[in-house]
Amino acid sequence: MEGNREVMEYDGNYPEGNKFGNTGAHGFFVRHTDRIDFIDCTVTTEERDARPWLDTDGVGEVNIR
Repeated sequence: MEGNREVMEYDGNYPEGNKFGNTGAHGFFVRHTDRIDFIDCTVTTEERDARPWLDTDGVGEVNIR
């Protein structure tokens, strides 16, 4: 499953989960933040998905523990 690399910016309305189609990740797409921490986090899919679990755009620091 390929992802859409172009994810529109926030338009003021909370988006439905399928609003952006397939993003570049099967778990989290994180945008415009200085830092994000994933601590004791497990991401699984019901079906095989070749996309990475995490995709970022404009993120300063990502910590995975």
